[in-house]
This record gives sequence, C-alpha cells and structure tokens, in this order.
Amino acid sequence: MGYTEYYPIAAKYRVPIVVTGFEPLDLLQGIYMCVLQLEQGRCEGREPVRTPRSARRQCPGAGPCGESIRVVDRKWRGIGGIPP
Repeated sequence: MGYTEYYPIAAKYRVPIVVTGFEPLDLLQGIYMCVLQLEQGRCEGREPVRTPRSARRQCPGAGPCGESIRVVDRKWRGIGGIPP
C-alpha cells in the first residue's frame, strides 16, 4: 500500500510513525526517529533515510489493482460485517 497511507493515522491519533526495514540497523534508526519526534512534541509519519530495502511511497501495483478490484463490505464468520 505504500507508506503514505500512514500519514493520516499519525495526524489523527497524534502518534509518531516511522516506516523501517527489518534489518537491525533499520529498526534502530526508526526507533531513534520516533524518540526524536516525541522529544520535539511532533507526531507525523516519516520514512527513514532511503536504502535499497526501504518501503516505497506508493504500492507499485496500486494503479492496476485500483482499476480491477472493487472494494465491498464483507461478512466474516464469527466477526460479522466488515466495512471497507
């Protein structure tokens, strides 16, 4: 889905969000960036320094998927209706 989907969540719930990779150094960098935001009183969605492992701004298949998939309500057994 790409990391831009997290920006509204950070703004709505006033929490810092940093998208990272799964390597130890990536995780440490993300934690550091979250701590900096908390210390400065900021709550925003951020991406860390770009690396080959970084998430993309948008999902590469977002265009083709959005053109061929229709989002609808769905009933799940034991949960009930789930809106899109």
